[in-house]
Amino acid sequence: MELKGQAFPSLLFTGAPRRGDVPMEVFWDLKLDNLLDYEDGGRVTGVMSGLCPVGDVVRRRELFDEVRKLDAGSQGGIVSGPVRDIADAIGQAAYLMKVCRGRSGDARALVYVYLCIEFCRFCGKASELEARGFFLRRFADFFRAYRKRDGFPEFEAEAGRLGELLPGAAFVYRWNSLGGFSDGALEDGSFFDRICERIRDDTGDLFLGGADDEGTLSERVSDAFAGKMLALYPDLLKEIRAFYEKYNGFFDEKTTEYSAEFEFIFRILSLEDELTELGIPLCTPEFSDRREIVAESAYDLTLIGKDETNIVPNDIFLTEKEPLFFLSGANGGGKTTYLRAVGANVLLALSGARAAAKSLTIGGIDGVYTHFPQDEDYIGEGRFEGAIRRADRILEQTAVSPLVLFNETFSSTNELRSRRAIEDYAAKLLRRGAFGVYVTHTAGVKVPGVGSLVCETNGSARTYRIVRAENTEGARATDLIEKYGLTPGALRARFAEREEDGV
Repeated sequence: MELKGQAFPSLLFTGAPRRGDVPMEVFWDLKLDNLLDYEDGGRVTGVMSGLCPVGDVVRRRELFDEVRKLDAGSQGGIVSGPVRDIADAIGQAAYLMKVCRGRSGDARALVYVYLCIEFCRFCGKASELEARGFFLRRFADFFRAYRKRDGFPEFEAEAGRLGELLPGAAFVYRWNSLGGFSDGALEDGSFFDRICERIRDDTGDLFLGGADDEGTLSERVSDAFAGKMLALYPDLLKEIRAFYEKYNGFFDEKTTEYSAEFEFIFRILSLEDELTELGIPLCTPEFSDRREIVAESAYDLTLIGKDETNIVPNDIFLTEKEPLFFLSGANGGGKTTYLRAVGANVLLALSGARAAAKSLTIGGIDGVYTHFPQDEDYIGEGRFEGAIRRADRILEQTAVSPLVLFNETFSSTNELRSRRAIEDYAAKLLRRGAFGVYVTHTAGVKVPGVGSLVCETNGSARTYRIVRAENTEGARATDLIEKYGLTPGALRARFAEREEDGV
């Protein structure tokens, strides 16, 4: 018996075509993976990589606000309430689905029963959700109808009946993540592990993995061993086998995609709380019919992952008239921070989240690409050739009006070759209709239509503010002086070394 083939409604997309996909290296360059992803796998940034139409962005803002109202609040990313309960249920189902794939025989059948119990819990709570916003209302309406489909009421009742039987024999086979059994004697997550420890001591590690294997002892129990233990309960085993035979294939794996969508929702809400606690202003981005990215006091929010509290904001002014800028200035002056402030806030805005700025207006952006230095081995090519290849790949993308952020691209070659490459690609980006900021230390770079930004200084002190500069020769001179170790401090150190060497 199967109940598959459903087109489950997304919590984040109305169904309209996506505007494009953001490469994962963009999130790595902007350090958003460190900030947003709770664990390896990039689930939150993976959701963000799919850009959505402006209409979906507006509905997502409504979704975030409604989840915050429905649930009690958030502290450190943990939200309690009906939406969180739904997310926990499908999260458990997603975990058990992975466990089930790695098991066979009776062990697989038992895990599948637990999987179906969590799936029914998810469907039940989803259908009971009282929501008004577009995404949550559509989601709840769908599962109200889904639970009435032929075969589902019987499946749900049978899974619930088995769920009442299993806790009494839960010590037969369990994993740490299965917790929550009603029997008080089994609430201790180490109960089954202690049984395994005793069996291992008595049998010389019979059926169990070695001491150096990963996972708890209960996770390392072999299928054969689990099957033997289940055989001690023939009536229960018979019921488990019958359920698996009848309903194997009933669970639809596509529903586990909700787990990543819920994680994205809660992480965005948690991030907004973190920024508010730090006193960083948040704004609801406005979307314009004009092609532009204009912001007042935009923050590099990725710095909060480094426990930075004194973050200096900067304005962003990329318009149809001035879409592209070169950015130069002293090392440590805030150039890379500026790129991340631009990129991170644009991605948040295009994801329906609030931006870390006093105001942000966006129009016409249909892609985001970055080209930051990478510590990689270029097989069969040099670093310059590798940089050219990556830049060409960006130009080949289908986005009509992308945001492109280049950070010291082509700096691995000589000044003349670097300047020619920078000017060539800047001109191509202009013709392509791209917006962007191009950080460079190369002197003499000039392209008609490309503006100039510079790291502001107050005397010799850095302010970490990025400002327009009509004449950046002074800034470029500072770049060259620092690059080649010609600052007064560096020269004094070199002279001191020569005196020590007797030169």
